[in-house]
Amino acid sequence: MSTQVEHGMHFAIKNFLTKEECEGIVLSGDITPVQDRINKAIFDWNDQDHTKFKVNYSDHYEYKVVTHEDESTHEARRIHTLRQENISKACPKIQAYVFLTDCDEYQGGEISTEGWQSVPYQDNFGEWMGDPKEPAQPDWLSEQGSLYITHAGTAVGFNLTHNGSSQLAVILVGGPAYK
Repeated sequence: MSTQVEHGMHFAIKNFLTKEECEGIVLSGDITPVQDRINKAIFDWNDQDHTKFKVNYSDHYEYKVVTHEDESTHEARRIHTLRQENISKACPKIQAYVFLTDCDEYQGGEISTEGWQSVPYQDNFGEWMGDPKEPAQPDWLSEQGSLYITHAGTAVGFNLTHNGSSQLAVILVGGPAYK
């Protein structure tokens, strides 16, 4: 059963892909068997009043399988930053991530997103890390089979992977210039 959560420009679906589908992508490096389903989720997310980015799947579509190695971190960064110099150029507009590795195979490596706080928790002294009263990412966001979609201008990164390695599919959809 899939669960969906939306917060501003952030959208996540739990259990979007099955364990078998994720393992197939890891083995082949190819998302083709599930690409239509991923594209439909991206299209549905984009077909809302607060998005509706002009995109072109045939000319501006890229995917890759990325591995986060043991003891690595990936600083949060934007795929595209809108500036005066590039407002008249085709660019990435949407980024999506599918988590392919079972959480039992690695520790850490949680997604970190701009504008959507990580799950708040209490430290060893009872102090809250994060605000439990504010909207937070679901605790399942980095689980195998979860899909996360946001605007390409949102900074996305991954916390330190302490032990093991994880893989995810990264999908970028672009389109014509904003202006």
